[in-house]
Amino acid sequence: MWGDDLHGRALSPAVPCHTYSVLPANLTGLLARLLAEQRAILDDHLLGVYLRGSLALGDFDPHTSDVDLLCVVDQPLSDAVFDALRVMHQRLGTLDHLLAHDIELAYLPRASAWEWHPWEQHPTLARGEALGWNEHGANWLLERWAVLQGKQALFGPPPDTFFAPIQAAAVGAAVRARLRDWVEFARRPEDPAWREPLPHTAYVIETMCRILATLERGALLSKPEAVRWGVAHLPEPWAGLARRVPAWKADQTVDADANAQAQAFILWCATQADLEGASETEPC
Repeated sequence: MWGDDLHGRALSPAVPCHTYSVLPANLTGLLARLLAEQRAILDDHLLGVYLRGSLALGDFDPHTSDVDLLCVVDQPLSDAVFDALRVMHQRLGTLDHLLAHDIELAYLPRASAWEWHPWEQHPTLARGEALGWNEHGANWLLERWAVLQGKQALFGPPPDTFFAPIQAAAVGAAVRARLRDWVEFARRPEDPAWREPLPHTAYVIETMCRILATLERGALLSKPEAVRWGVAHLPEPWAGLARRVPAWKADQTVDADANAQAQAFILWCATQADLEGASETEPC
């Protein structure tokens, strides 16, 4: 890819995408714009941009999916570069594009990209938020795993250049750590998130299906694929919850009973994963 930076200077050719297959048509222009603006700020300090989430694993849905990326730079960002990236992302978020608000990414220095370390903070962009310094919990080990599984480079060499292989035991530990966070959430029915409409409930069910499928199969499934796995393999009533996910995604009703079922499903998943203390307390 060739292009000009924001000041009209010619950019050097990007390293070819090594294994990327086909971008969804409505994302090509947006990601090309993002990459050009990143390179205008970072120049040769940007080493790679990799797809994660449904973009890397398949089943990307432009109506419900985030645009998930993981970016590798050669060194920690300076304050000035961080500020420039923050302003750039805010500007991109104002574009008249269906997915402009849905980009989620992080910038990892090469030394930190290789292995996940608890308590590290990195520049991170979440949907609808400004770029900020966020602590990267165990879920970011899973994000590295998704990058390695998907092998989809938007820019840069193959992802295993910057990300170390991840052992199955580490994946299982990270998944269980995330499940503990969800159990705590299920035990707080007063949390305002449990008064969100049904698309949030659907997200909970998707995530639990994904956790159980990952522990059973040793592979990270996309959320839609995990829901299909749940419909096929979970006992009732949980398979029934999985079957309702597609309809709930399009329904803005707030359903207290559905949220209570989702809370119960989280706790049941924890018992299936042999999570210590999972059955001590039921949600109200």
